Parts: sequence; C-alpha cells; structure tokens
Amino acid sequence: MVEHVPNGGIHEAFVMTPPGVFSRLGPSQWEAAVRAVVEVVEGRVPVFAGISASGTRLVREEAGRARSIGADVHVARPNSPFSPATRRRTWACR
Repeated sequence: MVEHVPNGGIHEAFVMTPPGVFSRLGPSQWEAAVRAVVEVVEGRVPVFAGISASGTRLVREEAGRARSIGADVHVARPNSPFSPATRRRTWACR
C-alpha cells in the first residue's frame, strides 16, 4: 500500500496519523513503522510522521528521532487525557 503513494500521484506519505493506533504502540514499534515508510518511498515524496507524548521534552525527543529516521515532517499532537493508556494509569493509581 505504501508503494502506491508515490506511484499513484499522492504528494506525501503520512505515517502514524494522529489520532491513530500509534498511541498504543511502543517506541520501537513506532520507529519500525516510520522507518518502513521512509525506506519504501525512497525520498520520492515527503514523509510526515505523527508523534505524541506527554510534555514538551518528550515531544522534542520524538521529533528528533523522527528526523533521524528520515521523516521530513513531524506532526505533533498532545496526548489526550482520555486515551486508553491514561485511563489504565488512572485506574492503576486508585
């Protein structure tokens, strides 16, 4: 499917779209997905990588990681206070 993006006339590839399943993935899974898209499109179209974290420092770290993998653009989305991960942490603290 990713190969269809540059061949089908699409002008960018967006991986880990916010809000998306990436909020349920670990860092290594997120990185593998972004890396796979970067490798498939081979610079033919820009790669947008969705990132999300709790706090500015973590968002900046993820943005740097996206850039080092080869993403051209990162799209940051604040963590939702109502995400499943937050609810699990909230319930675990009770």
